[in-house]
Amino acid sequence: MPFKSAFALNFAGFVVIFILAQSYLLLNAGADQNDHVVSILLSGLMCVVVAAQPLATPGLLAPPRLLALLVFAFFPLFALFYLYFPELGKWYLQYFPSIGFSRTVAIATAATVAALPLFLTGYLLGEGSVRATGTPAPLPFRPTRTGIFLLLLAAGTGFLGMVFYARSLGGIAAVMAQMDSMVNRRVWREVANESYYLGMFLMTVPAILALLPIYRRRGLTLIVAGGALLLLSAGFLVVTQASREKAIYPIIQFIFTLVILARGQSLASRRWLPKALITGAVVLLVATFSVQTVFRGGGAEAGVGLLHGLRDFNRIDVSMVMFHDFLDPASGNTLLWGVPIFDYPNQFLVRLFDFAPVSNTSEVLQQFIFSGDPNAGNPGAPLAGELYVNFGLFGYLAFPLFGYLFGRAHGRLRASDYAFWPAVFYAAALYFFMFKLFIYTGLSESVLMIMLVFLPLWLWKTLLRVRL
Repeated sequence: MPFKSAFALNFAGFVVIFILAQSYLLLNAGADQNDHVVSILLSGLMCVVVAAQPLATPGLLAPPRLLALLVFAFFPLFALFYLYFPELGKWYLQYFPSIGFSRTVAIATAATVAALPLFLTGYLLGEGSVRATGTPAPLPFRPTRTGIFLLLLAAGTGFLGMVFYARSLGGIAAVMAQMDSMVNRRVWREVANESYYLGMFLMTVPAILALLPIYRRRGLTLIVAGGALLLLSAGFLVVTQASREKAIYPIIQFIFTLVILARGQSLASRRWLPKALITGAVVLLVATFSVQTVFRGGGAEAGVGLLHGLRDFNRIDVSMVMFHDFLDPASGNTLLWGVPIFDYPNQFLVRLFDFAPVSNTSEVLQQFIFSGDPNAGNPGAPLAGELYVNFGLFGYLAFPLFGYLFGRAHGRLRASDYAFWPAVFYAAALYFFMFKLFIYTGLSESVLMIMLVFLPLWLWKTLLRVRL
């Protein structure tokens, strides 16, 4: 029997054991904390088994492997520390009873990890479909001088847009001084105007302009100029608005895309360059995230301790609510049936029609947990839990579909020899699904952010073909 077939058969057997063992450990009324620790360890083992699955693409670029490692860090690993260091909790123990705490942690962890084998199954089917049908070769990518000028003009528009937006809030100094206020950050999101959306060009266009000279193997001067623009745009986003994600996204887009492009033949003769640039960009990413965190935390004098910093990565609390408390019969809640996905479209429709407001899943949870307290944080809604509170166990049927789409997209990307625009769009999709949707905010809260990235990327692709 071929190795892959044997692995698949053993994997299917492990999934059956996983389901039976977790059912016993989590549904047994006599189980204690030691049993729940075993449940969490079993969830961690599932992450390792999924990450070890043989795939056509080696390394961390393979989505099932990357997703399994991320889930391992944010759920089983974090859950173990959480059981023994309750200080890592953000708010769960303040609003919900501590009785059965270890069981609830184990339930949230196992329920999230259960999505991995479904995603892997869909991915393998999608990967196989590309090998069976083939994929057309991409057209050569030759940006025009006019197109590059238009992108530089878009970058300038982004800088001016963020200046005018910050000015509408009282100026850059006022924005920096008030970033630690949750109420202010909510108000700023609600008063976003045209200049703000133009300013969001800085999330994408600097990354494209920084990647172009690298991909086209231009001289060091152009590469340094592109890097300087990327650095300047990240700094500008840090001081003109309070979103850490938007501030670091240009660097994330640059890193993810360059890692993918480095696998193609276009950079085969300069392997050292992507490695050096990626290393520098990672340092810049950490620095940008840290600076924005300090501003949001009240400034350098407030200080950020180790446990406080780790609490910021706690996705267990909200997952516990979604998988245990929200649909508890005593809560009076029922399934949401996908209504929250219409939150952002409805914000525009209510201006034209007499429609009732719609809340995304995170806002529904915020009302349930904090009773709408404006000073409370945004809980987010990691994708597995969001699908569960919307559709119950039927929501998990979405994960084979997501896996299939990624399998096809990754197969087509390899077939194109990691061409520029397929790599750019794939990198963006990889970030949004792996980090934003699955780990942090879920789908309904991410619709606007997705549009602010993918629509401009499509626009830059079109403009780079313009000839005059």
